[in-house]
Amino acid sequence: MQTSDQLPRIFQANLARLFERVIQPAMEALPVHASLECGEAATMEQFLDRAAAQVDNYTANEAAKAFTLTIAAIFERQLSIWVRTVHIDNAIGIPKSRGFQDFLALCAERAGIDISAEAPRARRHKLTVSPGNGPRMGGSAQVQRGMAEIQK
Repeated sequence: MQTSDQLPRIFQANLARLFERVIQPAMEALPVHASLECGEAATMEQFLDRAAAQVDNYTANEAAKAFTLTIAAIFERQLSIWVRTVHIDNAIGIPKSRGFQDFLALCAERAGIDISAEAPRARRHKLTVSPGNGPRMGGSAQVQRGMAEIQK
């Protein structure tokens, strides 16, 4: 097996290690408050405690966003590395459009994954619960027909 065929597994393992060793411990170390008290504070200490809780939640939220962007950037970088090795292996040039969508399409093709618009995709639907009837599908008639076909 060539190294280029192993890259997706290597990248997945690297991201898993980053998450387990850096992101998860960092997020777990940040204090998060389930409920924030509003209203006029009776004392300065109560006001400062409420402000600290607000800042804690804000900081945790910003850290989550920063880690999300970091993972997305790493994924894009890994995808561009993989597409370069795919093209070197196939002795063809990298397309001039070096956009994320082009790289994703090339890598998906190499992996045998159809990501075209015509390919079957997970249907988006709204799951509602009717009293006494259990869950039911809400939304368009097309979605309901599609779900009926799946359930056959």
